[in-house]
Parts: sequence; C-alpha cells; structure tokens
Amino acid sequence: MFVRHKADKFLGIHLIHGHFKIPENTVMLGTNFENNSIRWTRITNISGIDPSRVHGHIFALTQDGLCAYELQDGPLPDLSSVGPGFLDEFLSYILNNNLTNLIGLQVLGCGDGSMEELILDEGTVMVNSPACASIHGQAGSKSRSDCR
Repeated sequence: MFVRHKADKFLGIHLIHGHFKIPENTVMLGTNFENNSIRWTRITNISGIDPSRVHGHIFALTQDGLCAYELQDGPLPDLSSVGPGFLDEFLSYILNNNLTNLIGLQVLGCGDGSMEELILDEGTVMVNSPACASIHGQAGSKSRSDCR
C-alpha cells in the first residue's frame, strides 16, 4: 500500500505506545540535532508552541479522525507525490483489521537509517543506530526501529 501510493519515503507505520503520562496542556515535541542523527522529544507546554513552526509527526486514529499525538519542529515534508487514495486506504485497513489502538501513521523525514530510542523520565532521545552502539542495553534504556 505504501509503495503503491508512493508514500513509503514519506510516511510509515508507528506502534502506538506511551512511556509516561504527560500533564494536561502539554504535548510531546521533537527537535532534531546533528543533521537529523539525534532527535530529542520532550514534554512541552502547548502555550509555548508556535503552530506555524511545527507539524504533526505521529498520528493516531480517534473517533474524530487522525490526531497528532507527537509533534516535530520544522515544516511538514512535501507530501504532494503521495497518491490521493493512500490515506483512505490506510485508514480503512486499520479500521477493518481492528488496529486503531495499535497502529498509527508517522511522518518520516529523519533520514534513511534506523534509530534507537532511549527512554528518559520525561522525554526520549532518538539516535542513529551506529551512534548508540556503545550505550545500547544499559539499564533503563529501550530501543525500537524508527524511520523505516
């Protein structure tokens, strides 16, 4: 489906999960560093965010439609080459297969490689897999593949 609609370079699936509860009036906001090889996602007050400087990064399907539950600094990548039927087909698939509580939609754009996720008290740090080889497996850290 992603390849057929030319969405595979721009969008991916995301396992919906949470590491901790975030306070009301806050969101998770990601910022990239070091040419996108590191991403720090932290709890951020909604009142301090300029909506013109962020975009939805990870979306979950709710009864009201797709809802961004994680934001990312910067402009939304150009999605104009994604086929017009992709979103309807993707949403139908996750609805018909009872996957709405498991699978979300992620906007890519963080490079071609896999990243590892290090879980902190109130945020996460994503680093390119080779960069975290020396710290992978430390107590309290978890990992997951991202971007592909």
